[in-house]
Amino acid sequence: MTIQFTSGRIFFFALLLLAFNTSAFSQTLTADPVSIDFMKTLYDNYEIEASAVEPITSDLLLVASDKHQYLFLVNPQGKILGTIKLPSGVATLIQQKYGVIPDWEAMAKDSKYFYLINSTGLLLRFDLTDETLPKIRTIQVWELMNAFADIPELNIEGLTVLEQSGKRQLIFGLRQRNQVDVYAIDLSRFSQSLKPEDKSCLFHFDAPSIANLPSELTSIEYIPGWKGYLILTTAEDPPSLGSKLPSHGSYLWFVEDAKIPKSASTSAKPQACNNLSVKPSQPLLLSFNNSTERKAEGLCVLSEDPTSRSARVAIVFDNDPSRTRSATPSGFQLLSITYAPR
Repeated sequence: MTIQFTSGRIFFFALLLLAFNTSAFSQTLTADPVSIDFMKTLYDNYEIEASAVEPITSDLLLVASDKHQYLFLVNPQGKILGTIKLPSGVATLIQQKYGVIPDWEAMAKDSKYFYLINSTGLLLRFDLTDETLPKIRTIQVWELMNAFADIPELNIEGLTVLEQSGKRQLIFGLRQRNQVDVYAIDLSRFSQSLKPEDKSCLFHFDAPSIANLPSELTSIEYIPGWKGYLILTTAEDPPSLGSKLPSHGSYLWFVEDAKIPKSASTSAKPQACNNLSVKPSQPLLLSFNNSTERKAEGLCVLSEDPTSRSARVAIVFDNDPSRTRSATPSGFQLLSITYAPR
């Protein structure tokens, strides 16, 4: 298959040809992304460390920062228009149990709700008011730690929703060294106390190192029209090195439903992820303005055309300025992608 990227906005121009060629992955992919820095016009004191993104409308993005409890409202030109704060009772509960910074890592949405999760399994489900700058209308809080009690050093980085055959599942991507493990939990189970056996592994694949550093999952998004998953992985220096340029590159992958082992959905007994290996697409090496200084952290689909198997997506990039002390801001890319299986 190939994934081709073309610019989605004529008033921005950035031409980038990327070729990735190794003995393991020989396919060449091309890209033409539009890279945009967040403009902190109204919030100059805020230092966004973007970790996730979802569209509210075609003209408004919801962006999570892993260093803020609240969420940011951003337009397609990168201007920060405002914030969405959590209800005071929920904010207080989170602060008491998780500290001021809950470490939001992933976000998803379905036909009614948004879902926001931190790295250890604190999950919020909420909907928004119908306003130019919306607010949270209703919110639920779930703690999923028990469901992942069998996962050592749990670090949830990816979240998406799968709606099929009248059933809705939350799909979780875990951050692990050089491997991508993806799990599912049926939303109908969320009314009860979850246990490890309430989740199931969907698939697994090995991700190659970059510059001798492990590649780790940072985001996952399901595309119904393509019948598969877009996945981001990135390689970065460990925080102990104190590097000002910690990222060494990010990859975009695609995994088709048809390639996921059937046993993942038919087996009555949960299976280890290593037994459910899939072969993903050849990866696309991403960069931001010709640089891998910023890592790809979050991904969302803005629109899709199942007939042409094309889609517009947004990817948020970050450079962890709180630890790197870099002046490089977070930003995002708007991309048009096309999937052409071989």
